[in-house]
Amino acid sequence: CLTNVTGAVSIAGIHWYSGTEGYVEPDCPCLMICFDNGRCQIMRHEHEENPISFDTGMNVVGVQWNHCGSVLAIAGSQKAATEDKDVNVVQFYTPFGEHLRTLKVPGKQMAAVSWEGGGLRIALA
Repeated sequence: CLTNVTGAVSIAGIHWYSGTEGYVEPDCPCLMICFDNGRCQIMRHEHEENPISFDTGMNVVGVQWNHCGSVLAIAGSQKAATEDKDVNVVQFYTPFGEHLRTLKVPGKQMAAVSWEGGGLRIALA
């Protein structure tokens, strides 16, 4: 997922859904690695030969699966389309890398994201 990337890149988050609440479908991806430059990779296991890679288009600060592994929250900031400043956002994805929704978040910056136990709410720091 870091093809054609130059310069230093750091891991922004690694999260593994354990499968305790079951999976969306058999052989569903459950391991997420996301870099601070917005590039992400979702895999079924650590030796995945065909990972799902995508670019969020934002500076990522944290990632977290929900309680049942059906939604992945990726928190960070991106340039506003009409202004010259960063806007905090949380992007939601399926286990297969399909973008579901983007939530704009007020504030100066974010450092972390976490789901509450039932998976209906997220906490941002």
